[in-house]
Amino acid sequence: MVGTIESDAVIVTGASSGIGREGVNVTLAREGIDVALAACREERLEELADRVESETDAEEDAIATYRELIDTAGAADDPVTEDLAVPILSDGEVHRTEFRGFRTEYRD
Repeated sequence: MVGTIESDAVIVTGASSGIGREGVNVTLAREGIDVALAACREERLEELADRVESETDAEEDAIATYRELIDTAGAADDPVTEDLAVPILSDGEVHRTEFRGFRTEYRD
């Protein structure tokens, strides 16, 4: 893996196609990083989550879709007060971000 991600978990956007689908999720999971997959096509996300789990030693609960992550955090119920602060991998770059419901705010 090129570079390092200093976090136990990341959210990968566009995970159902492109570099997300073709291996970045598997690579991150093999590094022991919990991966949340975010994309518009939920069926493809579920298939990808199954693939990542089968190709790595990741525990089943280490791979989640974005919807599962938001539901677990409770942010879907209260998007203003229930925030997540995790790194996000988007277009091959790591960003620090806060998720507020389904809105994303990037920080430099």
